[in-house]
Amino acid sequence: MLCQGLVAENMKITSVKINLRDRETLKATVSIILNNCFVMRGIAIVKRRESDDLLVRMPSRRRADDSYRSYFHPINNEVRGAMTEVILDAYRQVLENPQENTIWYDQDEQDPLAVSDVRVSLIRDDQLVKAIASITLEDAIALNQVRVIQYPDSGNVLLSIPARKVVREAAEEGGEDEVHHIEYFHPLTKECRQVLTDAVMEAYQNKLDEQAAAE
Repeated sequence: MLCQGLVAENMKITSVKINLRDRETLKATVSIILNNCFVMRGIAIVKRRESDDLLVRMPSRRRADDSYRSYFHPINNEVRGAMTEVILDAYRQVLENPQENTIWYDQDEQDPLAVSDVRVSLIRDDQLVKAIASITLEDAIALNQVRVIQYPDSGNVLLSIPARKVVREAAEEGGEDEVHHIEYFHPLTKECRQVLTDAVMEAYQNKLDEQAAAE
């Protein structure tokens, strides 16, 4: 059956970018775009050591207690299975034609992604980070470790998306290294960004109101 990219009722993987890796277990790193408006990066295709089976792993960070917390993940096995099917389908296509490392499943305009749930934990005694939010898109994918930032001087409040630090060494001796921060996920359109921001800020304000009422 032809893979159509659909992973949930109103969510479609519209494109997959595969960067092949020739390592013992890591076979590719992957970026996907949902509904042509939201990108997620840092996904890995890995091979089991004891077999030729391929796994799709979401990016995560190691905690102080040695447990791992994903930056984003499917919320159930049905969505995980659908995502895995699409990503491995794209991987096999790129293996056959490595010059074309981006596979498109739909280039048409899609409905914007809806926020189905937001959970906010307030942070005390931090001058910059005021809360940590987890966001669920379309009852399908959870986005974790989104920070609500408030700048002390201006009072402006904004969202900070988790990112990994990439350092490129200076081309010449004595030069300065280039430092980049690559977000694990972010909206690609103004509309999608506004939907995400509005949902988190509403949940954040509700949490502040609950805290004030309890004091």
